[in-house]
Amino acid sequence: MFGHVQGRHTQEGGRGERGDPQLLGRPGDPLLIIEALGERPLRFSELRNEVEGISHKMLTQNLRMLERKGLIGRTVYPVVPPRVEYALTEPGQALRVTIDGLCDRTHRYLGHIEAARHRTDTAEAGR
Repeated sequence: MFGHVQGRHTQEGGRGERGDPQLLGRPGDPLLIIEALGERPLRFSELRNEVEGISHKMLTQNLRMLERKGLIGRTVYPVVPPRVEYALTEPGQALRVTIDGLCDRTHRYLGHIEAARHRTDTAEAGR
C-alpha cells in the first residue's frame, strides 16, 4: 500500500513499514498524495519530494482532480514569488482515515498476502 521511507511516501509499506506495494498505490496514485498531505500542508515541490516516482505532470493532474473533488484545498499566498500550499479538506481528512484503515488491514494480513502471491507465482511458473 503506502509507505513513508526516508520522508517519502511510496507504494511500499504504510507509514512505518505497512502494506503491500501492489495492492494499492503506484507512482501518481492520488491516494499517495492524500497520505502525504495528511501530516501538514505542503508546497508542490515538497509534495513531489514526498511522493516517490511521481512526475510533475501526474502530480499536477492529480492535484487538480483532488481539488475539483473537494478533497484538497489550494492556498495561494500573495508574495513574490507566489507561494502555493495544498492541504486536505475535511472530506480529504475523512478519506485519509479510510486509507489508514486499508494500510492497517494490509499490515495485519501481509503474511497471508505474500503467501498467496508466492503460491500463485509458483503455480504460474509451473505451467
